[in-house]
Amino acid sequence: MTNDEIRKKFSIYLVVQRRLSKKTYDVYYNIIDDFLTYVNENNLDLATMDVKEIEEFAASRNVGTRTVAKYFSALRCFFRFLSQEQVRPDNPTDLFTTIKVRNTLPEVHSLEDIEKLFAIIENGNDIYAIRDSAIYELIYSSALRVSELVNLKIGDYYPEESLVRIVSSKRGKTRIVPVGSKAIQKIDEYLLSSRPKLQNANISDALFLSRFGRPLTRLEVWKRLDEYGERLGTHFTVHSLRHSFATHMLQNGASIVAIRDLLGHSDLRTTEVYTHLSNEDLRTSFFKYKK
Repeated sequence: MTNDEIRKKFSIYLVVQRRLSKKTYDVYYNIIDDFLTYVNENNLDLATMDVKEIEEFAASRNVGTRTVAKYFSALRCFFRFLSQEQVRPDNPTDLFTTIKVRNTLPEVHSLEDIEKLFAIIENGNDIYAIRDSAIYELIYSSALRVSELVNLKIGDYYPEESLVRIVSSKRGKTRIVPVGSKAIQKIDEYLLSSRPKLQNANISDALFLSRFGRPLTRLEVWKRLDEYGERLGTHFTVHSLRHSFATHMLQNGASIVAIRDLLGHSDLRTTEVYTHLSNEDLRTSFFKYKK
């Protein structure tokens, strides 16, 4: 079966055999839709995937303990479905008990660590380092999710206004966010010197391209950041950069409402948990603006 056929059959399975509520159906279907995209992007095979590869998908989403439980439930359900459809004879999710759930909140990096990260990327001074410098400066400057970053088109970037237009992977909402001057400088340098060389014969309107001239995948963005972090002896993730941005902004006097809008949260309570700051100013702002 193709992935599209699997999606359709799994949808019917959830409704007819599992008889899930609409809310649970939506959660399961969206998680598996994301999982199938991940499988395709990373050239994995549903028939032979092992539990470690499935764990890597769950871990890559950088979600909290409450949400990761939903991921595991959806994946268990999906692999039971694959077994029923004879796509594979076993269910690797039976080994999920060995998975260690990550902490709910990522580490907050100091400004010094962020500066060290950007310095080591800039030291590369080749077309990939120039591209990567633009990517991670933008992620930190505008608090982008990795899915938002890889989906950016050239037309979403407005250098004269210092803005980017983000189409969120969550509910497809669009928001306009500011971009810092350093990120603007790095993106412009990338567009002038690196992107034309990366594009080769391929025609793509994606803002950031891989060495093959295709849009970057989430995995490529994660891996490159991992490699830079290893050189510094510090573990960085896209989520920890985003989290650090929010924390640094709040520590420097930004309102929690402004941070909520920049992050693309629909609920102020999400921002309060996300930033994980217990100072009185944050608590006062939270209860003042909570609806």
